[in-house]
Amino acid sequence: MNINEEQYININDLVKDYARLIDGQRKEIIDLQAELEYYRGVAEQLGAEKAVSQRDKMLEEFHQIEQILGKALGYPWYKDDPKNFPNATEADGVCVAPNTAASLAMHVADRIKMMDIRELDKQRIIDEQREDIASLKESVEYYSDLADNLMQTREDE
Repeated sequence: MNINEEQYININDLVKDYARLIDGQRKEIIDLQAELEYYRGVAEQLGAEKAVSQRDKMLEEFHQIEQILGKALGYPWYKDDPKNFPNATEADGVCVAPNTAASLAMHVADRIKMMDIRELDKQRIIDEQREDIASLKESVEYYSDLADNLMQTREDE
């Protein structure tokens, strides 16, 4: 098969056009890769900022929990110790160091257990007193009936 000069020029032009097309696509790919890297960097930065933000929110929440539990447990207020904490206000809260939210929660749980035990003891004492009162009522009724019978017997004599 012989290719004439005109066919050779057409093929040569097609190859050149194809090469220009490939070069244009390469440049577009390079631009898109650069843009992708930029957005990856932005995403990583946003992810890091979000992680820091979430960490900060968790730390603030733990601080709030420590303050709530510390106040409930009666820990000392910073404002009540102006010698060591000048200019402290109620907003500064209570001093819970070296406790953490978890250790404070354990203290609260222990107090609740003790309160439950005390409540059970109180209830047991109340129940015992009710039994004693019931027994005393029976005794009073018995002796009252006995006294009535004795009075009746004297009257009959």
